[in-house]
Amino acid sequence: MLLFHRRFLPLALILTAPLAASAQSEREEVWIVRPGDHLTRIARENEVTVASLMRWNDLENDRIRVGQELIIRRGGALAATEQPAPPRTDGPVHKVKAGENLGRIARRYGKSLEEVLRWNPEIDPNRIRVGQAIRIPETRRRIEHTVRRGESIHEIAERYEIEAREIRLWNARATTAPLRMGETLVIFSDAPESRSESIGLPYRGSLENPVKLRPHPGFVIRDLKRAYGTEETIDWLLEAFDAVVDRHGAKPKVRVHDISNPKGGFMRGHASHQSGRDVDLSLYRKRCSGGVCPFTPVSADQLDVERQWTLLRHMLERGRVEAIFLDYSLQKPLYEEAKRRGATEAQLRQWFQYPRGPSNPHGLIRHYRNHRDHAHIRFVCPKTDKECVGR
Repeated sequence: MLLFHRRFLPLALILTAPLAASAQSEREEVWIVRPGDHLTRIARENEVTVASLMRWNDLENDRIRVGQELIIRRGGALAATEQPAPPRTDGPVHKVKAGENLGRIARRYGKSLEEVLRWNPEIDPNRIRVGQAIRIPETRRRIEHTVRRGESIHEIAERYEIEAREIRLWNARATTAPLRMGETLVIFSDAPESRSESIGLPYRGSLENPVKLRPHPGFVIRDLKRAYGTEETIDWLLEAFDAVVDRHGAKPKVRVHDISNPKGGFMRGHASHQSGRDVDLSLYRKRCSGGVCPFTPVSADQLDVERQWTLLRHMLERGRVEAIFLDYSLQKPLYEEAKRRGATEAQLRQWFQYPRGPSNPHGLIRHYRNHRDHAHIRFVCPKTDKECVGR
């Protein structure tokens, strides 16, 4: 028979009268460890958790010795606070491998054994088996990151303010093979969804914590000093060009003419482009000298509608653009290409000003003078940018 004796908390510890009734029922017991005891058995016998035993007794691991005295708390508010933590599903799950123990698993994730046991109250720390699923304590926000063309694991880690080794821990494939474009990585991070911020209107605004456009096989950048945008603008632009390169190949390229200055505000040659959401792009054409389509006027029969529509459709289908300014004469061939590739009547009405005339206020793709040599893309306000103003 296992031996124990009880030791009641002194009433002097009761600090306030309203708590007296519950505090008087709170008590400590001392459990004397006998041969064959382990924390899981003791916890089960006393209807408490292993994590609680470790916390009450300042144990750094699950090792105990015969004759050791363990404090067990019972009753009142103390007991109410020591209920097993409910199973959590928002942290990573570790599958036990041969040769692992719970302490090693906890250290691998930078957690204490107590934390892991609290998240896994049903686990016997002395008897884990290969293939068993262990929930890892994680309070950081869960993010599903889609790998972009040319992105490295270290760039992703820097973006989310974590370490590359953590990404490898959470994503088994990342430890054995190079990252693939389009692959989804599960990441846990306290970093904000977006640090950049578009402030004010496109023609009377500014930009904070900008992101610089990085090179891509689908375009050339005219001036890096004028190629700053919100994180979302840059991401969405790169994703759209990924779609073009995947479908049509990398050539011909277009020119990214201007986005915003590093801090936004007035940009020489533009009324807008002040808040990191406007992008000027040369147009795809059927023949581009040197493999790069210049920033010169294009006629409807010169326009490469297949590539141009792939680029614009990727943005439009995902609700990422507020407006696309383009000469009205170029809307008809794009409209016909969109229809050929399955756009519904509702989509055509939403996306195109054509055929309603160049002064009609409806349609995301709309006429603007002097826009026969480029498309002016205006992306929507990012959901995290509270001071951003549309239009």
